[in-house]
Amino acid sequence: MKTSIKSEMDRRLNAAIQENRAGRHAEAIALLNPLAAEYPKSAAVVGYLAGVYFGLNNYVKAEKSFRKASRLSPKSELASLGLFHSLWNLGRRREAFREMRRLLKVTDSEEYKMLLRDLAVAGEFEREFDAIAS
Repeated sequence: MKTSIKSEMDRRLNAAIQENRAGRHAEAIALLNPLAAEYPKSAAVVGYLAGVYFGLNNYVKAEKSFRKASRLSPKSELASLGLFHSLWNLGRRREAFREMRRLLKVTDSEEYKMLLRDLAVAGEFEREFDAIAS
């Protein structure tokens, strides 16, 4: 990507980030959607859009965007965790664990290690593991 194009994308992404931080989520989405269409291979843009949707509890749209960000940047722990939590909140726990395993095959993740410990303490891991094994 040429420097001037990247600078323009960064400027527009930063404007969307500022809107979101100010609590103007609809405005952030209005800036991010055309940006994601214009730069469909930008994991940063798609991932930030996913994060805004996640913050609004729109897990369906968050899942779709985090999945795309994970494909664009397969080693991104942030995109993977967002996808995991979106799937978890949608009740799609097997898929969430599948995503966890996918990332752990390509990179190390302290966040997933902590998450696995927390799930084990809560008894969630055993239930999901039993469901996956059967």
